[in-house]
Amino acid sequence: MTLRFVTGRAGTGKTTLIEREIAAELERDPLGSAIILIVPDQMSYSMEHSLSVNFGLNGIIRAQVSTFKRLAWRVLQETGGITRKEVDGFGYRMLVRSVLEENRDELKLFRQAANKRGFTEKIGDLMKEFSRYCLDHESLIGLQQELSAGDAPRTLQDKVSDLTLLLTKIEERLGTAYVDSEGHLTLLTSQIKHSELIKGADIYIDGFESFTAREYEIITELLKYGHRVTVVLPMESDLSGHADHELFFNPVRTSLRLREIARNESVDIEEGVHLGQALRFKNEELRHFEREFELYPPKERPSEGAITLIEATDRRAEIHAVARKIREQVMRGERYKGISILYRQPEKYDELIETIFSQYDIPVFISRKKPMLHHPLIEFSRSVLEAVTSGWTYETIFRAVKTDLFFPHREDKLIWRERADRLENYVIANGIYGKRWMDEVRWKVKRYRGLELHTTVQTDEELQLSGSCMR
Repeated sequence: MTLRFVTGRAGTGKTTLIEREIAAELERDPLGSAIILIVPDQMSYSMEHSLSVNFGLNGIIRAQVSTFKRLAWRVLQETGGITRKEVDGFGYRMLVRSVLEENRDELKLFRQAANKRGFTEKIGDLMKEFSRYCLDHESLIGLQQELSAGDAPRTLQDKVSDLTLLLTKIEERLGTAYVDSEGHLTLLTSQIKHSELIKGADIYIDGFESFTAREYEIITELLKYGHRVTVVLPMESDLSGHADHELFFNPVRTSLRLREIARNESVDIEEGVHLGQALRFKNEELRHFEREFELYPPKERPSEGAITLIEATDRRAEIHAVARKIREQVMRGERYKGISILYRQPEKYDELIETIFSQYDIPVFISRKKPMLHHPLIEFSRSVLEAVTSGWTYETIFRAVKTDLFFPHREDKLIWRERADRLENYVIANGIYGKRWMDEVRWKVKRYRGLELHTTVQTDEELQLSGSCMR
């Protein structure tokens, strides 16, 4: 039972170091005690792929790349507790909404806001945050009593009272059969001591700067029952980063907290590994930029063209400049897949990038989460069901048609969209809704009106349009 730190600035090879350690141990003893590498969700695939491909290993059965949640699933599968069903995001919001509706009259501060749009989502996120930081209804009851004894503002007391009520009701609803998205981590904390997988395991934790209270509890149990826990942190040293404005404040604070936990649990702390040479960067300019980033005033050096600063009048001009730069690089022989763009404020830049890059014929993939509510299949299902229940109204039917899922497979969608537009125009012009969709009267297109207002004779063009609509 030991704790070890691997530290260093960005690009010094911290992750590569632990990957090589794991690979060497797998080559020495492929079937030994477990090696568990815990990473954030977004790193799990790339880390597993790297271990499988980059080190010439024939297999990594002994090593497991995991997140905290996947580790909980693995341990609970071994020790028991995995049978408790997890309530997903939408289900949890439905639960919160139900609790708000049933207890609205008992709420003090949230009574008027309970029916407001977005309030359910905010409360759901807050409840999950409580779970991450080990706050249950008993903790809130204690806080409520402290605020009351300290004569805190009435608004604050009412807020804590409402949150206590909601959290209590939600916990009662979940009971012992269900858990929220953080519930399995709570069970993991109590079951690690019973797991044969953890006993004697070498555990690596990489990709984190800080941990939640729940994750600290899990790490404490891993320190008590694992063979060795190695924590990788991006930091310079324990001697710097103590002020909250410093670059490495969070990693340094995490390091100190883990050392305190190790001392409290009588866990030995090994001599740490600190990596000081930047290996990731291919030229001295990038090394200098990383080294001087948080210093003020930074040291200056002559530029060699590796870093270019672009000043633009607005965001549109900025993206145009980036697009021209990418086109220049491609014309020099670089490939699009070797170019990436990092930016903040996606709500402001995503649309600009999609619009402007298409003007330069630059293929682009934007990594973002898209809401499923307006996905064609979801919209198709909603519209079809609503059409049946609403009496075949025009709006619901053509919402389903415009998802393109009615069109024949592998045919030109532009042609079928034009036909759908013609059908829509005909339906609007003739007031077709409800039972008129089902009658046996043949639809006839009339584009030209003569003196005979009720003639049924159609021109060749009208017959062709009628055939398109009937398809």
